[in-house]
Amino acid sequence: MLQAIWPSISHVTTLLYNACLTLGYHPTAFKTAEVAMIPKLNKRDLSDVSAWRPISLLSCLSKGLERVIGRRLAYLAVKYKVLHPNQAGALPKRSATDIVTALIYDVERALGNGKIATLVTMDVKGAFDAILPNRLVLRLRQQGWPDFLVWWIYHFVSHRKALVRFQDAKTEPAELPCGLPQGSPISPILYLLATTPIYSLLGATERYGYADDTAMLFTGDSLEETTAKANAAIAAMEAWGQQEAFSFDPDKTEVMHFSRKRDRSSPTVCHQGQEVKAQKAMRWLGVWLDRRLTFSTHIDKWSLKASKVVSQLRFVNNTVRGTSAVAARRAVYAVALPTLFYGLDTWFPGFPSESTHRKARTITKTQLSKIQVILNKACHAVLPVWKTTPRVILWKEAAIPPAEIILKQHQARTALRYAMLDAAHPVSRRLRQAQHEVDQSNHPAIHGRTLQRHSRLLRTAACAKEVERPRLIPRRFDDSIPTEAAGNRPPKETAVLQFQHWLQDKPAGFIVFSDGSKTERDTAGYGFAVFHKGRLVDWGSGQLGRREVFDAEIHGALEGLQRALLANLANEPITVCMDNTSVIDCIGTTAPNSSQACFRTFQRVGDKHPYQVSVKWCPGHSNIFGNS
Repeated sequence: MLQAIWPSISHVTTLLYNACLTLGYHPTAFKTAEVAMIPKLNKRDLSDVSAWRPISLLSCLSKGLERVIGRRLAYLAVKYKVLHPNQAGALPKRSATDIVTALIYDVERALGNGKIATLVTMDVKGAFDAILPNRLVLRLRQQGWPDFLVWWIYHFVSHRKALVRFQDAKTEPAELPCGLPQGSPISPILYLLATTPIYSLLGATERYGYADDTAMLFTGDSLEETTAKANAAIAAMEAWGQQEAFSFDPDKTEVMHFSRKRDRSSPTVCHQGQEVKAQKAMRWLGVWLDRRLTFSTHIDKWSLKASKVVSQLRFVNNTVRGTSAVAARRAVYAVALPTLFYGLDTWFPGFPSESTHRKARTITKTQLSKIQVILNKACHAVLPVWKTTPRVILWKEAAIPPAEIILKQHQARTALRYAMLDAAHPVSRRLRQAQHEVDQSNHPAIHGRTLQRHSRLLRTAACAKEVERPRLIPRRFDDSIPTEAAGNRPPKETAVLQFQHWLQDKPAGFIVFSDGSKTERDTAGYGFAVFHKGRLVDWGSGQLGRREVFDAEIHGALEGLQRALLANLANEPITVCMDNTSVIDCIGTTAPNSSQACFRTFQRVGDKHPYQVSVKWCPGHSNIFGNS
């Protein structure tokens, strides 16, 4: 509904949001939440209060303001290093599996150096409900946030009211003395800011956190050493919690020892007087860890879950009745495969190859066969075929490749994603540190192979070529460069006629035509032409090497714009015409990762000359003068 009436209320809503921030005030009408009780998964005893998850249903207008502020808080917290590098949750381009990947990398480095590692995971009791308004304000002031923002957050978290709805019953609204509303877009980042000091406590080799899940890693020469460090760090966490009004649930504390030695002893750690035994396999953030990092338990657990999902699909589809193969395949890709391959980027060690060291851990035939069994069942769920259908035909007709191909594709995509992460990301930080070690060693090639042998992260990252690492940038909302909205573009035939009429009317100022192309050798190039009053005043071209047409288009547009600015002594309007609508859309919004620097430069030029530079769609291959 809000989308339908947004053209009518956008101006008023923007005024309201700006006034709230300027005054540092959150309206009282936005503070009342209707709390819906949602049962947690795999909780059988629903008489236990902890088996339910309270979700606050808030005003949509309020959530719009909270979402805008929350996103900017998250970006600024990363940019100015307010949060610990290993914190994630509500932060851009940082997922739970990224934190587990960083953890596994640190464990593998320790084991590769002949060390022992111990992991302790803890859970904050109550989490969002434990946030006190005054303590949160103090923490924000210590971190240096501006006064108007701190005041707005104070009004947001204080004097809130909630009514509980369970089935058809509702309670009367009651005032809440503390806590952040679960269901608010800004609550996760506020929780991270409030609990940042946890990750600065001494005692642990590394600390990791995702929302209210925190973990500590200890390395040493023996299990007795790492266990002693763990006990001291747990005591320090408890002391900090008592001082800051946080408590940790000892029933959710878990311990895992990592070792490649034959010693099978597993010392316990102590938390609030309870002895916590080390597990043979421990789940953290959805990934099952084991003592030797074989991840056999992880594959077994998630294969079983995926098998149940596929069985449900097979129950719906058989050789007699069921949905279409297209719909069934869509369901397999949407539900079954994400379940089967959860955390794949964290545990997948790669396949053996000529460049792989013989001692490097790779996926075993047993693990691969377990995955392939689920994929074969998924193919049978898609197609109404008999069990005796040859597997090759099954894979082809169901359009579900075999496990080896899917795993290699996923590894390649993961490697490309790692190459495009910002410099402050926990994964890219570890990749840079490893590369620095290689560059500083006396034998870089040998040292690089040694590091890859002990780290699945480095082996995965090596699958992608080195590219220009993009920066983490905020979302762009400026409209100083007019562009044609994607929803308002006419069909190509109509657009050609409109563009020709526009040219015949002799528009004022400079007109820049730019285009990009790609050769058979995968090298991209661009060209541009600058016209003024129908006369060609400048032109040029360039090569980019092994790039895409998308990159060539923006390079040509930027080069043409800069040449037009040099000739534009009278501050006349400049219209940049191109046939790539994807580039046009990216100019008007947040710059993409590919050729990010060029997009940012183009936008800065436009911002420096507001509404003087515009971008227009010129349909390609239409015999338009200037573009062809």
